[in-house]
Amino acid sequence: MQTDAELHVGDSFDDFSSLKWAVEMFEKSQKSNYWIRDCRTIEAAQKKGIKRTMKESLIYYNLTWACVKGGRSYDESIRSPRGDCGSCVKVAVSKDGQSLVVKDICTKHNHDTSQETFERLPKQKRLSTDNIQKITKVKREKKDKVLKNPARKIIQRNLVKKAGKVTKIKKFGSNNISGSKKYLARPRSLQDFVDNLRLNG
Repeated sequence: MQTDAELHVGDSFDDFSSLKWAVEMFEKSQKSNYWIRDCRTIEAAQKKGIKRTMKESLIYYNLTWACVKGGRSYDESIRSPRGDCGSCVKVAVSKDGQSLVVKDICTKHNHDTSQETFERLPKQKRLSTDNIQKITKVKREKKDKVLKNPARKIIQRNLVKKAGKVTKIKKFGSNNISGSKKYLARPRSLQDFVDNLRLNG
């Protein structure tokens, strides 16, 4: 099974998801995105009379990935054509019906394939946006986690009102007395906490 960033004629894949992942790696090495231009599913092939048994996870009987700068448009009504880049990857089910095999590859592009141009492609922009959203979500979750436990600040404000000065609040569960640790019961209320401070202060 092929796992690096290059594809070669004869490479085989146990299922469609593995092939799809390999094509995504191939896109990075080619600095261009590919789309499924032509395809026939296993189900459609069997309806047309193909009798041999084929693994369902392969999904496709044959398919062609074409460079986004080549092939026909997704919608024939779109006036602006994709272009005529001939780079593509052709794949078909193996004779035993147990894998997808790369039958032909063309890596010649008739357009710029620089990293800068690659990053401007719609798919890459979408991936970059998704990554930013994921990072923002993680930061927001961390912030929310801190805000969900305001108990110490509330207790401190109440102690300031009672004592007239800022009182440092130690973490629940331990208190250093004469160099040794004394474990306190977790306070059930503000009053319990104040009583603990008085007894052990």
